[in-house]
Amino acid sequence: MSLLEINNSSVTDMLKKMLFAIVLFLSLAINSFGSSKDDVFLAVHDREITRDEFLYHFRKNYQEVNQRNVDIFLDEFIILQLKLAQAREEGINHNIGFINELTEYRLILSAPYLTDNEKQQEFVNEALERLKYEIKTDQILVKYEADNNNDTLNAFKKAGEIRNRLFNGESFEEVAKLYSGDRLIVYKPNKDVFISAFETDYHIESAAFNLKKGEISMPVKFTNGYSVIQLADKRESQKNQKTEQEILNLIKDAKDERMQLIEDAFVIKLKKEWDFKENQEALNKICQFADERIYKGNWKPASNLSFEEVLFLIDGKSVLQSNFIDYMQNFETTDRSLTIKQYIHSLYTKFVAERLIQYENLKLPEKYPEFRFQYEEYRDAMLLMQFTKQKVWLKAEDKIGIEQFFNENKTNYMAESENKNPDEIDNIVRTDYQNFLMKEWIAELRAKYKVQINEEVLMSIKKQL
Repeated sequence: MSLLEINNSSVTDMLKKMLFAIVLFLSLAINSFGSSKDDVFLAVHDREITRDEFLYHFRKNYQEVNQRNVDIFLDEFIILQLKLAQAREEGINHNIGFINELTEYRLILSAPYLTDNEKQQEFVNEALERLKYEIKTDQILVKYEADNNNDTLNAFKKAGEIRNRLFNGESFEEVAKLYSGDRLIVYKPNKDVFISAFETDYHIESAAFNLKKGEISMPVKFTNGYSVIQLADKRESQKNQKTEQEILNLIKDAKDERMQLIEDAFVIKLKKEWDFKENQEALNKICQFADERIYKGNWKPASNLSFEEVLFLIDGKSVLQSNFIDYMQNFETTDRSLTIKQYIHSLYTKFVAERLIQYENLKLPEKYPEFRFQYEEYRDAMLLMQFTKQKVWLKAEDKIGIEQFFNENKTNYMAESENKNPDEIDNIVRTDYQNFLMKEWIAELRAKYKVQINEEVLMSIKKQL
């Protein structure tokens, strides 16, 4: 498949919108995922907290694990949940700024879960080994003929002819001269230039590193053609070796083909896990009726045609033809080397991958408790900070309120006023006023919201500790 000149910024925006929708959904879904009534330890207003969630937070806050600390932390934890209950009730978690910040955090947090880590490590290990060496190659490239449906086959045949000539003893220079009139055939002599991993097309790199000195490869498919390679020389690397993290950063570069191969492996796993089923006839119908407007992203089916058939299923959930048609309108290309059908299939492959990864993203809180706890902890911390600022910190800066508080409690500061300057007294009063507002707020919350503790679970936690 040739490179598609696609407006990637629109795709990135689209993915962010999808993630925004997931975060919005999760910000509304208060109860813990995958919990049974037997697991519920604490219920505060609209939220149920499981035993595991409580223990996760307890162990993060207390190094010394004992029953007394459980009781202390439980009271602190209930106060936290009361504040969060009111914040949710007042819709702070629906604020667009709040959702945007949470979306950015979730993007970072979910990244290690939305890849094939095993395949990723394979590529890291492979690159570590290859970077120990440098190679020098001779190559003849046979590129595709644009706007020709037989270009791939023709290029492969020519590459095969070239390989046979080289294998039968003709030199690269002789063969290059023979095909010098063909503008799509390019000779790349080694010119004593040594390269290592990440310095050429990945498929060419792999083929070259698997050759012995003097050996000639079979035609190797690369981005827009085929290459016939001879390994001219191989030596130990003269360059500083990279660390695993540096290699991982190179792999994660969107331009590196390894990243696509890792995603492909991940998608295969997701198809199996989420029982992916597709309806090829529904896809063929789109290919049958689509026209050249598809390249500009503005093809829409005629009004007398229905495209509401199921295109594929993920975990039993339907994705329709119309969903894919809407998706295709996010793409535009000037590259016409693919037929309409080939182009639609290339976008379909992307669409399937994105929908599978999107669904996996949605399911992360169910599949991975540690992910859920980290995500909810960050969400709650953001929510608490914004709401406490509104309820206490800003109020504590109110001069009239501070002055009234001071006048009502003047006798408490008489002794200190003899030993401290006015600025120090002001700071003490402001701190006391803030504490007063906090206690007042907590008292209101305790009166307003219902708290239920599962005593059996509490006893089992203490016994366990």
